[in-house]
Amino acid sequence: MLAQDGDALPATVLVAPHHGSKTSSTDEFVRQVNPRLVVFTVGYRNRFGHPRDEVVERYRALGSRLLRSDTDGAVLLRFADSTLAVETSRALRRRYWQDIPILAN
Repeated sequence: MLAQDGDALPATVLVAPHHGSKTSSTDEFVRQVNPRLVVFTVGYRNRFGHPRDEVVERYRALGSRLLRSDTDGAVLLRFADSTLAVETSRALRRRYWQDIPILAN
């Protein structure tokens, strides 16, 4: 993708490739896409450890906003008039037990 059409890659929103696995994106790819928002679609306490810390850090270093389906729930994106509105189901429908810290894997 980088070699064929790298100039077409910049994006406002990116669903992280392969749930943020270690081999799913290179530094060069992340820099070229330069997303404002990255959504990691991952299951709670998934056995693969996705997203990998080093992949998350690649996006964080660019200043991307990061959302995860395991902690944020469903992500609702609204694009209108050159603006992006972001809502998450966990923020909209917060439950008292969600204030309890999530235990590490």
